[in-house]
Amino acid sequence: MRTLLLLLTALSLTPALAQTMATYQFEQGLDGFTCATPAQLTHETAHPLIGGGALRLTLPEKVGELRVTSPEFPVQAWTLYRVRLRQNTDLGAQVRFGVELNTPDGWRPGSYYALPDAGGTGLFGTFPDSTKGRLTYTLVVPGMALGRSSVLDEIRVSQEAPLVKEAGINLYWDGGFELDKGDVTYWVNEPKKMEIGADRPHGGKRYLHVESGKSTYVVFPSVPVQPLRLYRFRVWVRGTGALYPGLHRLAPTDWLTMRIDTAARVGWSGPLVSEVRLQPDAWQQVELVTPCESDRIIWLNAYMSFSGGWIDVDDAELISIAP
Repeated sequence: MRTLLLLLTALSLTPALAQTMATYQFEQGLDGFTCATPAQLTHETAHPLIGGGALRLTLPEKVGELRVTSPEFPVQAWTLYRVRLRQNTDLGAQVRFGVELNTPDGWRPGSYYALPDAGGTGLFGTFPDSTKGRLTYTLVVPGMALGRSSVLDEIRVSQEAPLVKEAGINLYWDGGFELDKGDVTYWVNEPKKMEIGADRPHGGKRYLHVESGKSTYVVFPSVPVQPLRLYRFRVWVRGTGALYPGLHRLAPTDWLTMRIDTAARVGWSGPLVSEVRLQPDAWQQVELVTPCESDRIIWLNAYMSFSGGWIDVDDAELISIAP
């Protein structure tokens, strides 16, 4: 009965929000799509996927990737959007799908969740201060391929649902490291040192101190999240060198056991600033905002990479946010 009520509620909301924000059918040309090398982006009329035209991306030999960008289209803040498209990509080549959203500080990447086995159809959620979006398609050939091109057609962007404006609690049980280093761990190279410090913390009495010889990823716990929420990861840092933050969205590969240790990365979210130049005597804030677009995304997993030197970490939080 509960499932039926949820289904009826979803259906009742769909017509009000099923507004198409952009449509690209390529009947007359490129429909405003651009790239840095125009000769690699052509109007396909011999073999369109539907109608009389399509968009063909062609990657020359010894070229690593080809990235094309759509025209801008309007979006509403706090909203989930669905992107539908048709594609025919040569065997061995890949198209990576993305979205960029405007903010007061300029364009920056949004997170794009590609629905499994849907040919690139996906979902993205907007930031609280976004009014415009644009799609990105990147053609890559990571190994041997039978061809080096992709045809895209019938791209549509439509509103899916409003995001839930919910102020939640910190999902890290000890984000200030007042008790111990908790579940914080590392990837790639083991740090020279990972311990609790007490010299001039940002808040409370303690912080996490990490020293790295080679490139090390400091990894925060994977925490459970709910769909259609907007989440904010925030942490304070100081140290030497540069820091590169990011966040993985995880889904279980085995839905029967729901194990984090076998989860797959189904999306990535970038920070407000991709590189943080650390200062040894001043705490700086690192922030990242990302939506949870689907109930298939079960956990969020934040991390920070740095090479050489040291970092102090304090007052980490991952919360769902409201205006």
